Amino acid sequence: TTLSVLFVFIPPLALDSSSTPLRMSARLNLLGSQSVFDASENLQWVPFHMSAPKDAVLIWNTYTSCFEYVCKVDCIPGYYTPRKGARCFFAYGGREHYSESFQILDNKDKFELLEWVPGSYGTYPSSAVRACAHTDVFVGKNKYGLGKVDSKNTAFFLPWKGKEYYYKKYDVLSIKRKSYSQKISNVIYDISQANLQEQPPQILKKSSVDNHECQTVKKTVILEATTKNERRWDIQRSSMIGASLIFTAGIPSVIAGTITISTEKTFTITLGQTSSTSNGHSLSIEVNVPPNYSCRVNMIGKQMTTDIPYTASLSRTYDDGNTASTTIVGTYKGLDVGEVTAVVERCVKIPNAQPC
Repeated sequence: TTLSVLFVFIPPLALDSSSTPLRMSARLNLLGSQSVFDASENLQWVPFHMSAPKDAVLIWNTYTSCFEYVCKVDCIPGYYTPRKGARCFFAYGGREHYSESFQILDNKDKFELLEWVPGSYGTYPSSAVRACAHTDVFVGKNKYGLGKVDSKNTAFFLPWKGKEYYYKKYDVLSIKRKSYSQKISNVIYDISQANLQEQPPQILKKSSVDNHECQTVKKTVILEATTKNERRWDIQRSSMIGASLIFTAGIPSVIAGTITISTEKTFTITLGQTSSTSNGHSLSIEVNVPPNYSCRVNMIGKQMTTDIPYTASLSRTYDDGNTASTTIVGTYKGLDVGEVTAVVERCVKIPNAQPC
């Protein structure tokens, strides 16, 4: 006769994480106290619709032999697995609950590098993924599945067969912080949506010509001035304002009300800051000045502001050689001074001039 022995997992006693504090005093959070989850535009909680997004965060649960996706109901993390239907299971108040209205953790384009960091007794790393902003409840797991790390109750809580179970050791989902360089490329401007605004003309240079002779004289006036064209590329990522990165793109300019894009150039920019380039202008004009008259000549430049939406690729290259990229949208903002002309004002008599 063969004796078969079946080993069955028996979780520890249930604990009501909603109201019952653990008897053991909470230890110091040795791994940090702040989360950078709010600074990531790609790692976001998104509403669940029929199925998980293609870049949803998931694990392979070796204990239950199924994939589990990170989900949450309100501010309580849990798990979603397709074989149990469109439900997010979570632990709360000493019991396992589920809801059919929940959110999934989506890492769009897998842009953020994620890792599971060991923790215990409520500790968590500085880059831990929070369930909600300004709460100390985080996405956690152990060998039995996904659940929540509750720093206040100094434990990890697992939903399991109708009950809530706790563990003192666990892993916390975190954004992996490594050194990297960033670049923006493949910039495509949507010129059809450009907004051009003509600004009041700017006087770049003034000059005057006096004629104290008793006959009309022809004089040549040379005008020289330097103007600045301003450029700024904004992107819809507030967390990146002030970041310096390599930028490869054509540069828009406005000539006679028409937008042109230069060949691609590679340069370094600081997001949120305006850069400028200087352009020199030189004009000469002949002026007929009547006797005892003064004629003023101005160099005038037209100013044009430009807003052009664009899409581009944002890439990261980490020190270990790993790369990640995602699509971004932004707006190019420019100020061009062009169509520089010389304008002769109406000549005026010279006061107290000696009569001819």
